[in-house]
Amino acid sequence: MSLAAASILGGCGQDVTYVGDTGIARDQAGVTSIYLNTCGESVTQLEVLSDKDRIVTYTAQEPASGVFTFILGQQPPAPWVMEQQGELNADPEATLTTKTKVDGEPKNVRYRDAEIQMDTFAVVEPGRILVGKPHKSGDRTLSSPDQWPDICAHYKPPAQ
Repeated sequence: MSLAAASILGGCGQDVTYVGDTGIARDQAGVTSIYLNTCGESVTQLEVLSDKDRIVTYTAQEPASGVFTFILGQQPPAPWVMEQQGELNADPEATLTTKTKVDGEPKNVRYRDAEIQMDTFAVVEPGRILVGKPHKSGDRTLSSPDQWPDICAHYKPPAQ
């Protein structure tokens, strides 16, 4: 193995811990909501993207921890402020994605964001929360608003 390859591999030695959960739901009226459960972590920002175009950014006025629901097109819950930047792409092939920033952005901690292709809403019961990203391993799960506060039961806090 070359010295360059060893140095690249040496930089990959940190174990990454995934924290928190974000989910996306649409009700019978077609209203889209973003669900955020920080699972004890503090977060500072939540972005919602439609086909990689940022449609809204929610910024916490101070690092926030807890359970939050953001209804697209409406004012966010405290302590969040909203910056509207674009429109949701309704094309069935469009992808809706969340990106969440953990307070302090530790290098070994990643937030578990959500992603959904718009046509998925047609086959999921209205109001169900799609959690995570689609993956061949079956990483995506379903939740509901009444289960959402307890979704973090499977998480272990990251090593400090």
